[in-house]
Amino acid sequence: MALFGKKNDDDKKNEEIDDLDALIMSAIEETEQEEQQLREEKIAKANERAEALAKSREEAEEREKKIEEIKKSLPNEGRRFFLVVEDQDTVETDVKVVGNLHGPMKEEDKVFIYKPDFKVTPAVVKEIQPYEGGESTGSSDPKSRRVVVTLAIPVPETIPEFSVVASAKPDTTGDKKVPVENPAVLGLSLEYKRFAKDRKYTEAFMTSILNGRFMVAGIPKEGKSADGKKALSLITMNDAKAGGDLMLPLFTDPGALSAWKELMKREQKPVVLIMDFKDAIKQSASKKLDFIINPFGPVPLKLPRLMIDKIASTPGFQNWSNGLNERRKEATNKSLATKIIIGELPESPESESVKKALVKYCSGNPDVERAGVAAKIHGKNAAYLFIIDCAAGKEKQIFNDIYKEVKPLLSDNKNIEFVLYKDAVFAEDYFSKHPIDYKK
Repeated sequence: MALFGKKNDDDKKNEEIDDLDALIMSAIEETEQEEQQLREEKIAKANERAEALAKSREEAEEREKKIEEIKKSLPNEGRRFFLVVEDQDTVETDVKVVGNLHGPMKEEDKVFIYKPDFKVTPAVVKEIQPYEGGESTGSSDPKSRRVVVTLAIPVPETIPEFSVVASAKPDTTGDKKVPVENPAVLGLSLEYKRFAKDRKYTEAFMTSILNGRFMVAGIPKEGKSADGKKALSLITMNDAKAGGDLMLPLFTDPGALSAWKELMKREQKPVVLIMDFKDAIKQSASKKLDFIINPFGPVPLKLPRLMIDKIASTPGFQNWSNGLNERRKEATNKSLATKIIIGELPESPESESVKKALVKYCSGNPDVERAGVAAKIHGKNAAYLFIIDCAAGKEKQIFNDIYKEVKPLLSDNKNIEFVLYKDAVFAEDYFSKHPIDYKK
């Protein structure tokens, strides 16, 4: 019995061992399966990361391509630059301006001159020279340089002190869906350190701010505002230097807004509004918010609420603000006109002989790339205007030669004027609508 009992015990133990072995093997197999699954999951995740990285790279490359394409379509390849006019000298249709140049301006760039009275004059950069007065820029911008810039302008005129020469185009639409540019505000802000105590500068700067249209960030709220539009809560900032007072950030352009890195990291996606300065005053009145223009640079400028309310309560402020958009567009559009009438020559035996003489001369001169003649009317004065594209340094001789060929063909001592194609701000537009007389 004892033996049988022992054998049974041994069998039982063997069975238990077998069961244990089976359990262990099962556990090992499960572990291997889990590890295999983990390996597969890791591989899958690694593949997903690789695919996401590749897609991200492709998207980044695509964005870069689009940015490059956009830059090529922008004035001056998208280069942004500003110069506040401190002094000037006008000679015929050229004007030399002195100031600190902020940004990469180049010769032959097309620019706009923003004057303190709203008016805008188009121009072409003819020459950029270092200022020889030895005066320091006095600017907080280490990359700025003091220069004398020669600009070709449509007609002789004086460029007022504290005008701004900039690459950015003026806004002639007032469309609140289009990102804004405030070349006058931004350009003048770059010289705030130097001229803050100059009354004439302060007047020009404040006028540009009052007339400005700014980018403001907000968060959508439930419901609608009093005017039936979606309700928004304006995003504010704390002023650490003034005990945490709330400030409303105003941005002059998309570049200044993009410097606000934390904006797009917010849990709720913000929206961007285009707001006139007078509207910003109204929208921030209940919370008595201070303003800060371009808080992340290039030059932050704080406007205390006390100053803002003082401006808003000034007699005539409301009258001034009414119809602001219309006045802004009217002034800009009028000033952007060339101020001279450029048109086709009236058909006549004389004009035909002038054109033939021009074509004959240009055909025999390899230095001339293209040339055209148009009628120019400025006030009561009229002239034949020859627009010439030729090799650098050859223009003086070419102008003299054409003058000698054409002058005997004219009656009544008619005026003859010459301009290089690259200096004629109207040339591309004119010849897109009228055939050019000669092209090599």
